[in-house]
Amino acid sequence: MDESPRRRGLREPVTDLHPTDERTCPEGPAPPLAALLERTALSVARRLARGAGRCSLVAYREDPGRSHVALAHGLCSTGEVAVALAGARPCGLGEGHPEVRLRVDQLSAHHELRAAMASLHALGRLRLVGPDEAAAMIVAHVLPPAVEAAAAAGARVALVATERVLVHGPLGIDAYAPQQLAGQGCFPTVEQEWAVVEVVERRGEAWARARVTEVLAGSRAGRRGDQRPLPEVVAHLAGRVLLADVDSAALTWLVLDATSIRTVVLPFAEPVRTPGELEAALDSLT
Repeated sequence: MDESPRRRGLREPVTDLHPTDERTCPEGPAPPLAALLERTALSVARRLARGAGRCSLVAYREDPGRSHVALAHGLCSTGEVAVALAGARPCGLGEGHPEVRLRVDQLSAHHELRAAMASLHALGRLRLVGPDEAAAMIVAHVLPPAVEAAAAAGARVALVATERVLVHGPLGIDAYAPQQLAGQGCFPTVEQEWAVVEVVERRGEAWARARVTEVLAGSRAGRRGDQRPLPEVVAHLAGRVLLADVDSAALTWLVLDATSIRTVVLPFAEPVRTPGELEAALDSLT
């Protein structure tokens, strides 16, 4: 479906690294950092709304203790969030139009460390789509591709109508109308998520460390997150610089030392929209 099992596994993240607000912006020709980070926030929000990350639903009035993990999710052109659920009649979601809490979690890209990087939250009403309507939506290509594929394989489709989503992302908490996150393309797409990670990781950890060190020293534009305690379960990774996310606007790294972990965001001068543009942007980070 939308992600590798290593990201969609049911284990909880070992730490929460939703970024904070400490930034560095040295003198020089780089575009204003605030604008770059705003661009990153919107890009991350679009990706989460359109299929990236792990989506779950809770009918918080009827059954607040049960979480339903979606097989796939994404925005429809109408602004509704479509989700694919296992089973013909998901327990607790089949009666009426229950009020639900929808959450999408983005976890760090590196396979050795699961850290919560960003999350999308929305409240809305859920409607289960009948088989005939779902078939018509598949024919009309109304559903997001991953949801359409899951529905074609037998998953139950549901639509969540919401007026606002909150995204805990690179600049803290941002609010968006669903229509703001639809329409324009986003990079990477769900299908490209792991391929672009491999493109960046081919540059090597020494390449990453040199640029991250410059951000931390204030000699390169970027954003450094607060230091958090290093969980014991990943103490063996101390001293590493690990890739957390690849976005159209920036790269995000995890920097681990003997006692702490923090994020460092390294923005691109211009948005990237294709793998080829990503390669060129990496070359420009000299």
